[in-house]
Parts: sequence; C-alpha cells; structure tokens
Amino acid sequence: MHGDARDELIDVMRRFLRVTTTLVRAFPIHQHESLDPHLAVRSMLDTKDDSDVSWRDKFHEFLRFLLQSCTAYERT
Repeated sequence: MHGDARDELIDVMRRFLRVTTTLVRAFPIHQHESLDPHLAVRSMLDTKDDSDVSWRDKFHEFLRFLLQSCTAYERT
C-alpha cells in the first residue's frame, strides 16, 4: 500500500475512534489523568464490546479485508 492510501486509511480509522459512542464505550475516561496518552489509546483499542470484539480486532479484520479480499480498483 503506497503512502497516500496508507494516510487515508489511517485517517478513516482515526475517525472511527473519535465517534462519540466509541469514546463513551471504550475510552478509559476514569483514568485520563493517570494514563499516558499512548496507554489510553492502547486501552481503548483493546477494550472489547458486548460482542467480545475489540477495536483492534475490528481494524485487523478491516485491513485483512482491504489487503486480501479487495482488488486495487475496489479499494479506490
């Protein structure tokens, strides 16, 4: 995956994490003063929802789908 596509993909993934419902359900707001930012994000990515799936799991599956199941034309 070349640079522009990679940057766009990172932007899309970040937008998913900024959705209010995602922040409320997964961000460790009760620890925001005691956690370093990278640890807070790691905690958010690893928090599992009611379906026992984390954002990290969702992103891995999303990337697998894009890189292995789609053609270059479909990705654009």
